[in-house]
Amino acid sequence: MDRIEGAELQVGYCNDCGQARQFQTSGRVEQSQLDEWATEECTCAAASERRMIKKRQERVNDNIDKLYDYVLNNMEEA
Repeated sequence: MDRIEGAELQVGYCNDCGQARQFQTSGRVEQSQLDEWATEECTCAAASERRMIKKRQERVNDNIDKLYDYVLNNMEEA
């Protein structure tokens, strides 16, 4: 990893398995955010499952939004 001038290395930990990840930051990132980023990048089974569930929930929300728009548009025509 190339160092960016003025950046600090901070460490986040996967919320599921505790694996550490380094991030170059301004030095002002809270530990909870670092841990969230580490969890998003982790390859452990639990973090992978969490990403799959999150992606599925985003698809559900998108479909609800599309359905809502469809219903509103058809109500205006009726």
